[in-house]
Amino acid sequence: VLTVIFADIGQLQAVCKTRTLDGNHIEVHNVAESDCIIVKGFSPKTTSGTIEYYFDNKRRSGVEGVVKTEMNTDQGYCVVYFQDPKNAMAACENSHIIDKCKLTVQIFYDCLGINHDEDKTAFEVPHPVYFTNIDNKKLKFLLHSTLSQSQF
Repeated sequence: VLTVIFADIGQLQAVCKTRTLDGNHIEVHNVAESDCIIVKGFSPKTTSGTIEYYFDNKRRSGVEGVVKTEMNTDQGYCVVYFQDPKNAMAACENSHIIDKCKLTVQIFYDCLGINHDEDKTAFEVPHPVYFTNIDNKKLKFLLHSTLSQSQF
């Protein structure tokens, strides 16, 4: 198990250019700053227009500059897009109530998709698997047998 902590992304990118993983180079990029939030917990009677008006009103929500909203009433969420990513971040710092419902507001990254379970993150890194007391001959066989690798 190799654990490496990098001070910045440039350091990580440099290492990834010099090393390979299964013969392939990994490309590392910054995640773009998000300009949108995902809003959950609103009333069934709340409309996209209500949410847009609320988040485009600095006096009510503390932010403004809404570009558009995408409402999905079946799944119970609304994605709100802002002109300035700073407004998206600021919206997450405040508590919000619309139609007597306390909203859950989080920054939204399209690449991670919608998290429908509030108790779990959108992506969970699996726990590592450790093997001990492995016979070296069996290990060599597993490493060099394509059939064993695909089944394993």
